[in-house]
Amino acid sequence: MRMNAHEKSVRARFTAAAGSYDSYARVQKRVASKLATLMPASPWPRRILEIGCGSGQFTERLLAGGRASTVHAIDVSGGMVREARARLGRDRRLSLAVADLLAFESATPYGLIGSSCALHWITPLQAAMERVAGLLEEGGLLVCALMLRSTLGELHEARLRVAPAKPPLGRLPEPEDVRVCFEAAGFVFVRAFDEVLTASYPSAAAFLADIRGQGVTGGAVSRSTAPLSRREIRALAADYDAHYRQPDGSVRAGFHVFYAKAVRGAGARAEQAVITGCR
Repeated sequence: MRMNAHEKSVRARFTAAAGSYDSYARVQKRVASKLATLMPASPWPRRILEIGCGSGQFTERLLAGGRASTVHAIDVSGGMVREARARLGRDRRLSLAVADLLAFESATPYGLIGSSCALHWITPLQAAMERVAGLLEEGGLLVCALMLRSTLGELHEARLRVAPAKPPLGRLPEPEDVRVCFEAAGFVFVRAFDEVLTASYPSAAAFLADIRGQGVTGGAVSRSTAPLSRREIRALAADYDAHYRQPDGSVRAGFHVFYAKAVRGAGARAEQAVITGCR
């Protein structure tokens, strides 16, 4: 399967940031920790797939929880897979591969699929969810977290004020988009909720350096028909400092995260399904 421009940009940005990712990805670490609380009680399924393993933050939690399980972890970025291998490769229960979810196949379905801060990069989301469903056994469990549209809303607002003719080409999903995609793919929510996490940075310049270090500036949600000029980037930083400075002098950035624990199969019984409203 040939990658489109969005996918190529995402892969390139994350590969370039692979060595610095763990130093900057504070919010992603918080998400991985919360997502781990949605994992099932023991015993876990014998075969687990992780989609978008990155540097191995959530992979580490999967290995710790599923002590009798084999974990197959994939990521579209070769650099990220190398970082995960350097971090966790000595564990014989783990196999790592550079792979695109939409082209990934397995002869045997998985009992559990996990994904932290990755599925929102795959477009269209509906195709991603259908591929996930195809890789899960009937009654299998999906535990995932993905970013929603208002993530980095402050940055998008500042960008539109500074360069209104250069809006991003794409957008992250809304909560309703996620619900529709999950249900259309045959998933029943066991639990679903969203929250806004706020991170603080010394200045807008530090914030921009931070997200570059994470590799999250790739893809259609960041690119426009033309890149911002150096003058526009300087103006964006000044605008951000002016509008989003907090009482302690730092600036804020918001990350809107959707968490889901869902079962493949219409026979599953939902315990709770709260799709909107921060928790």
